[in-house]
Amino acid sequence: MHEFWTQDDLDFIYPELGLEEKWLSDDAYARAHDKFSDIRMGHLVSKISMEMLKMHDLSLESVHLDTTSKSVQGVYEDDAEGNFHITYGYSKDKQPDLKQYKIGCADQQNGLVVMGDIIAGNHSDNQWNPSAIKLMSSFFRGKAIAR
Repeated sequence: MHEFWTQDDLDFIYPELGLEEKWLSDDAYARAHDKFSDIRMGHLVSKISMEMLKMHDLSLESVHLDTTSKSVQGVYEDDAEGNFHITYGYSKDKQPDLKQYKIGCADQQNGLVVMGDIIAGNHSDNQWNPSAIKLMSSFFRGKAIAR
């Protein structure tokens, strides 16, 4: 990582941060990833999305929910963590022989993401949609934005 960042002028790219290359080491990235493991990523995506909509004066009038599957290769034993479980399921990318996980996404009327979720590979849209609606309802209650 250090080598990568020494190729760029950090003061030009991020003048307000006062970064030094030595701060951007492999160890620093590992510590940052450790901190991310404690964050509810779906909640973070929603918070960032709401700020994006506000900053660009965009509305949230309707939401479209959908999931997609991502096939993976490997053993993946005892990997269940929360609702995230790599397993066999209906493969939307036509790879039924591989284990998978799914990504659930909620987009507003212009296609901008307002919520994201990583879900078990054998979870169906019919299972995810009601829980996604409940999650969105609790998160967005009182945070709806309009032009």
